[in-house]
Order: sequence, then C-alpha cells, then structure tokens
Amino acid sequence: MADVLRQAAIKGVPELLSEMGVAPVPLLQKYGISLSALDNPDSFFSYSRWAAMLNEAALATNCPHFGLLVSKNHTMSTLGMLGLAMKQSPDVTAALKTFERYFYLHTDAAKITNTVEGNIYIGKYFIEVAGVENVKQVVDLSLGHGLNIFKFLCGSQVKPSGVYFMHGMPADVRPYKKVFDCPLHFNADYNALTYPAELLAKPMSRHSDEMHRALTSHFSQLESNHPNDVKSQVAHSIRALLPTGKSGIELVAASMNMSKRTLQKRLQEHGTSYQKLLDIVRSDIAKQYLVESNVSMTRLGDILAYSELSAFSRAFKRWFGVAPKNWQQ
Repeated sequence: MADVLRQAAIKGVPELLSEMGVAPVPLLQKYGISLSALDNPDSFFSYSRWAAMLNEAALATNCPHFGLLVSKNHTMSTLGMLGLAMKQSPDVTAALKTFERYFYLHTDAAKITNTVEGNIYIGKYFIEVAGVENVKQVVDLSLGHGLNIFKFLCGSQVKPSGVYFMHGMPADVRPYKKVFDCPLHFNADYNALTYPAELLAKPMSRHSDEMHRALTSHFSQLESNHPNDVKSQVAHSIRALLPTGKSGIELVAASMNMSKRTLQKRLQEHGTSYQKLLDIVRSDIAKQYLVESNVSMTRLGDILAYSELSAFSRAFKRWFGVAPKNWQQ
C-alpha cells in the first residue's frame, strides 16, 4: 500500500485553523504539507501524515470534532476527475460504482464498498494503510465528506438512515447530531453511511452519457496502460512512497507485484535504473519545496527519505552543482 492521498484534501484546513487561533503553516509543515498544495490538488502526499496532522490539529484547537468541521469543505469537486465522472453518471447506482472502482485515484490508503442489505444501502469506508494511529479525525472527515457526496447525488434534503463509527462515543455528540441529523452508532463494526436503497435508482439531473463514457474510458485506459509504462509507474511509486519514509526498490517492486530482480531487468530494458528514477523524482520534489515552501533542510531531507542531512546535501550538490541553500538563494 502506497499510503497516498490527493492534496485536494487540505481544502479548508488552513482557514479553519486560523479561525480557531492556531497558525496553520507551522502545523502543516511539521507533517510535510505546504500551503502550495492548494495550487496543485492532484499531487499526492502521505495519508498517514495527513491523519496525524488532523489529530494534532484537534488537540491544538481543543476541538475534538475538528475532522468533522473540515468535512464541510469537502464536496464532489474535492475528488477531482473522479467527482466529475460521478456527476456525469446516469443514476446514483452508476455514480457509486464509479466511486468505488476508481476511488484509488483520490487515495489508495482507503477503500469504499457499496452493498445493499434488504432495503438498506450501506456505504462502508475502510482505512487499509498499516500503522495509522488514532484514526478518529480522518474517519469523521471521511464520513462527513460521504454525507456531502450523497447530498449532491440524491438532494440536499435527503438524510442518512444511520451513521456508523468504529470509534467510541465522543463526550459531546451535539456536533455529530447537527451534521448528520440521523441515528448515530458508535463502537460499530465498521465506518459507514446507510440510506434507503430506493435512492440508488434516482437519475442524475444533468448527466451526460458521452462525458461519462469518455471519463470512465480514460480511467480504464489508465488501468490497462499503467503496467506497461514501467518508468512512469516506478516514478509514480517512488513519489508516492517517499513521503511515508518507506522508499526502496523492494517496496516499489512489491507495489507493482513483481520481484526486485524483475523490476531491475525491465528498467534496464528501458535504458534506465531505479537509482536514476529516484534521483529524478527527488530532485523535482526538492526544487518544488525550495521554491514554494519554508521547510528546513533537515525536514526536506526527511521528506526525501534521506537518513542524514549530509546525505541529502551531497546528493543535491551532485544534481545541481551547488548546496541547497545556495540554490534557493
């Protein structure tokens, strides 16, 4: 699992932190998140660090339902092209099928499933990335986002028949009642929203069959072509893994369902190597941070998965002929 999330998820967080008396920049930078992410929503960062940042934000603001407040800013547009494809679906069922199948385009650290039991639809949200501690905030945010998606698909007046949280009941449930306005279930077996199944047949008011086919065809082409573009796939995997601090050819090979030796052979056939691609990705990320953010060199070295600052400095000088600070100036 690559543990990545589109940077569009940061929407609303800086403003909310400021409103609650917490300076957003230091807190976001602590977790490798730059305000410039708002200008590049389709780039990725670590889902695990995102979850940890939300936890600290809840503590810093003394707001146990911080994630729930953030969810108010998450709409269909937060999903990017995936949200656009859902909007162009012929009905709610098709929109949810698109959502489930291509949710990895937004994050591969979590999974959506859509099931119907009797006359009840159940939309479950699973966090699949390992090692994420205290997921309450990110779960609250995700279910709040799911609520907003359903309001778009089915109408703003439609309410869930229930909301299920795996975490325990908070000391103050009033914010949850206000947001969801339906029965709340804590300490549940899964995180989910439920709705009457009859809503699934509801047609979308402004859908375009042609646009929906074009977008889903594009997504399917990405699936079919991606394994054959080994250099792009390796670069993407490296970029996704670096923020997690777990980069390495073995992990990249595993994410591509092949052995280290097979990956090395395929890269050699394409006239490159893992180390060359790693250097390209690292140098691109380094330049972006040095131009657009104020992270320390130590923090940047961590982001690029260097064990020591000196190793990052030597690599940077090899790439650009000068030290990072000199290049930045």
